[in-house]
Amino acid sequence: SDLLDEANSMPVAMDEAQALRYHLQALQWAAKLRPHLAAVFENQRVGCKSIRDSVAGDRVKLSELQHAAKEIAKIRSNLSEISLSGDFTIIKPLPEEEWISSLLTASEKWLARIKRYFSNDSLKPGLPLTKLRAFYAEGISIPVDFDQYLLPIASAIGAADTWLTANTQQLESLGISVSVTAITSPNEEKSSA
Repeated sequence: SDLLDEANSMPVAMDEAQALRYHLQALQWAAKLRPHLAAVFENQRVGCKSIRDSVAGDRVKLSELQHAAKEIAKIRSNLSEISLSGDFTIIKPLPEEEWISSLLTASEKWLARIKRYFSNDSLKPGLPLTKLRAFYAEGISIPVDFDQYLLPIASAIGAADTWLTANTQQLESLGISVSVTAITSPNEEKSSA
């Protein structure tokens, strides 16, 4: 940015140059994130239903989201401290900023609900299968790397589905209706009733 270089070469400090610097930092922040988020957006677009569905590297680490949120918050804080007269408007929230904010909110809500069902990274026994399926579906819909929680849930669902499938005949002979939805392969779910 020639304009900023020119302003920096001036022997005086100008709020306008500072504002320009922070605007450019915000745009650079967004540009740096854009390629990283491309696979995540694609994963959401095609609607993955399984961890195995997702393309390698398409789930963002929560710590990376938190770091990115802190970076833009610092830029915004610096920008808000500049006092310019006239019609100066602080840069509007960027799409990447809004997306990270909503993703962090969804992640924190999901984690707050799911963590009480875990002890030492292991799923506590006794959680109803329907609730496990709901947690799994919600967790997989958030493109954040929750494998620490999703893999044990998927394993428990798989074990329950295997048991139900193996014992369907006996259960139905007792009048117990069985419905199994097993994640059988990437891109496919299999239902049987």
